[in-house]
Amino acid sequence: MNVKQCNNLKIGKMNAIDSFIKKALILILIVLIQLPGIAQSNYQTIKVSSDVELIQISPNAYIHISYSEVPSYGQVASNGLLFVNGHRAFLFDTPMTDSLTKELVSFIEDSMKLKIAGFVPNHWHADCMGGLRYLQDQKIESYANQMTIDFSRSKNLPVPDHGFKDSIELHLGNKPIKCYYFGAAHSLDNIVVWIPTEKILFPGCMVRSLNAKDLGNTADGDLTAYPKTIEALISKFSTVSIVVPGHGQYGGLELLTHTRELAAAKSQVEENSREQWLTYMDKIAGPVISSLASDNLKEKMTIALSNTSDNPEQRKKVAYLEAFARTLCGISPWLNGEGGSAKEIALRNQYRGWALNGIANAIDSTKNDYMLWTGGQPLVDASFFALALIRCPWLWDHMDDKLHERVVAVLQSTRATIPAFSNWILFPAMIEAFFCKYDQPYDPVRIEYGIREFSQQWYVGDGMFSDGMHFVLDYYNSYVIQPYLLNILDAVNPGNESFNWFSPKLEKITSRYAELQERSINADGSFPAFGRSIVYRGGAFHLLAEMALRHKLPESLTPAQVRCALTEVIIKTINNPQTFTKDGWLTIGLYGNQPDLADVYINTGSLYLCTTIFLPLGLPPDDPFWTNPDAPWTSKKIWNGMDVPADHSLRGQ
Repeated sequence: MNVKQCNNLKIGKMNAIDSFIKKALILILIVLIQLPGIAQSNYQTIKVSSDVELIQISPNAYIHISYSEVPSYGQVASNGLLFVNGHRAFLFDTPMTDSLTKELVSFIEDSMKLKIAGFVPNHWHADCMGGLRYLQDQKIESYANQMTIDFSRSKNLPVPDHGFKDSIELHLGNKPIKCYYFGAAHSLDNIVVWIPTEKILFPGCMVRSLNAKDLGNTADGDLTAYPKTIEALISKFSTVSIVVPGHGQYGGLELLTHTRELAAAKSQVEENSREQWLTYMDKIAGPVISSLASDNLKEKMTIALSNTSDNPEQRKKVAYLEAFARTLCGISPWLNGEGGSAKEIALRNQYRGWALNGIANAIDSTKNDYMLWTGGQPLVDASFFALALIRCPWLWDHMDDKLHERVVAVLQSTRATIPAFSNWILFPAMIEAFFCKYDQPYDPVRIEYGIREFSQQWYVGDGMFSDGMHFVLDYYNSYVIQPYLLNILDAVNPGNESFNWFSPKLEKITSRYAELQERSINADGSFPAFGRSIVYRGGAFHLLAEMALRHKLPESLTPAQVRCALTEVIIKTINNPQTFTKDGWLTIGLYGNQPDLADVYINTGSLYLCTTIFLPLGLPPDDPFWTNPDAPWTSKKIWNGMDVPADHSLRGQ
């Protein structure tokens, strides 16, 4: 073979290789085009208006995207689905408003020449059925989970026309549309839509896009059920081609697995903290609130007194109001909240009913559990009752006029009691703040007196007030003083802004004291047992819990480390076998039954101030306080050899 022949052979081989590579590349490109993530490039985005778009994702399906301003979130893009067969279409979810829905529907009908045959919302939120009223005006039939219909009625929203429970099969011409309810997740009523001919799954907001780092808003959902629901989707729709989330970029099966991972992680944190807190809260609060609701608290409650009680007969009489008011004060933010697991929602609803019945019994002189509202100690606990109602507008809003009148009357009766010159001056101030918040006639002088004494006379520095003329080291800055000052200002300032001058200073003081509180929690959940009223147990951290509830923790403290620290306090002070009587009532003590720790005024009812440690249950389940991974608190870091920044006092206040 000569050189020329050899070269020709090489050229022939190279041409053959080039031809093979070109064919392979074409084949790969054809395959890639069939994939959901690549196929979208074949379709143009259709601009319906400045706030509404359509993206074709298959020959017969479009995603509609609408943009709306949402408080605390800014502009939010929401996805829905449009399925087409011939000249008819089915709509799944609407934009958030009737006006945006009108823009979308007008384009579908006028420009695309399609008739909308029906509508299905994923769940009751505005980003699913905010435009239902407009659709109903256009005589478009709607189909929804029966729970969605029930939620809509209870919230005075437009109500879908037809309901189903587990599933329903609709038809668009000869093509089926299957709607399923697999369980709670993002919301309790969320469903999925499956279009078999397209292999498209529209699970809406329960499924997250790949770039989502968390589950988003789950305040109305069930974090315990969430992973199980997503797992059911993965099992049922393993052959899915396109998955459309409620927000963000669509994709394939990987969106379901991604969401499963997010849900599993969040559910684990939730189960290890919030559920645990609810169990402890229910164990403490349940006997008090349920017994009072049945009008037999005085019959059932076991009363123990200090071994050095100053007035045993009187202390027994006031014990019931102490137990009731302090318990309600601690659980009131949770009563005012919404969301959580199905179990938590049921528990909250039960407690709401108990609380309303209990209040009615406590202020009705014809009932067995009518409380003593006049005198020295009743002033204290009437103020805790007032604070509970300030923290829980839901209770006030769900009382009838007669109950309102009786509540106002018993609180007004406390005005005859002159408070001691100490933290007691905040008790009438809190009661008047309640009147101010709910537009009742109130005495501003009592509020002014309490605020000015503490702000101008009794602040001693480094985040602490004296309890009267002389400073003593105890936990009253947390039991009463600082939480009371914060809540009084909250109730009064929105109406007249009288104390705006004090709010910035108080914010710095409470922030510093929260730091001191967190640092005082030892690695095992114990804390220094000094000062009077130490048998209030976790109530010693009323202020730290309040700051977590308000999202006002100092920058030096993360929500997770505070959650973990407070959890250890709860476990330490409650888990001792001698903490409860055989009938479930708290015993006097800090770590078990320790009656000698009690001051002269202590009785069983006094102990229920410990419920104030549960204030963060008023935060929604998806709050970082509950969802962030466990983190060590300061003492745990230090006594495990970790290096931490030095502590510094608050100066110049």
